Amino acid sequence: MRRILAAFRADVVQGILKRWYVYALAVLAAVLFALDSRIQLKPIMERPGTLDLLAFMLRGAEKYILGLQQNRFELSYGYLTIFGLLGLASGQYATRAWKERGRVYLLYYGRKSIWWIGKCIWNFCNIVLIYILLFLSVWTVAAVGGNAGMEIGPELEAASWWSLHPDRAALLLYIMGSGIITMTALSQFQMTLQILFVPVLGFLVYMAVLISSVYCLSPFLMGNSLMLLRTQLCTPDGVSFGQTVVVGICVWGFSVAAGALGIRKKDVL
Repeated sequence: MRRILAAFRADVVQGILKRWYVYALAVLAAVLFALDSRIQLKPIMERPGTLDLLAFMLRGAEKYILGLQQNRFELSYGYLTIFGLLGLASGQYATRAWKERGRVYLLYYGRKSIWWIGKCIWNFCNIVLIYILLFLSVWTVAAVGGNAGMEIGPELEAASWWSLHPDRAALLLYIMGSGIITMTALSQFQMTLQILFVPVLGFLVYMAVLISSVYCLSPFLMGNSLMLLRTQLCTPDGVSFGQTVVVGICVWGFSVAAGALGIRKKDVL
């Protein structure tokens, strides 16, 4: 336990505190996306609130039905940009730490399994922190615009998106809860591929999952859980929160186990 705590402290310092610029850029990006959403919502909403901006920012793409002319296949560039940047931010630290393992391995960890546990804990903390910063950034934009409330605006509530009534708790569950679970699993999967193979492969596979999710609605393509329009709140056969939890746990567990087994066979120095 002492080794794990030492590893966690090292990862907090090296992976969070010394990477403050990554979180500053995340805040800047969140503010810019929130401002863009506010501009796009202005024709129907004078003062959108926090949940209005979050829902619009993270709405993603509508379900694509092959052969239906009224339903064109369109990539959601906002969705790809937001989560593509998040993938870059999440993959960079663990890859760099693995390259530098020879200098810090004996000092902080002592065993390869401790090193890997520390990175898995860091991955979860990193995602939670980024989502907290995302929420606070959007709340700030909404507050400056004159609406710091957490209610869904009647204009957005009346939109044709919803298949279920969009109450506040459900919206937060699908935006924040599903987002944290999905990104923790996807980032862990990306990190495992980057360490066991090459960094670029992990990021390419991660982006392939995001892009293929736009084309196909399935809980097994985890990008669907990151798009509000692909959830049961907006699509009757969309991804439920329960499906997100089950798939997320399976992907995360597989990634952690595969990484632990792979690292055991790798040279430390």
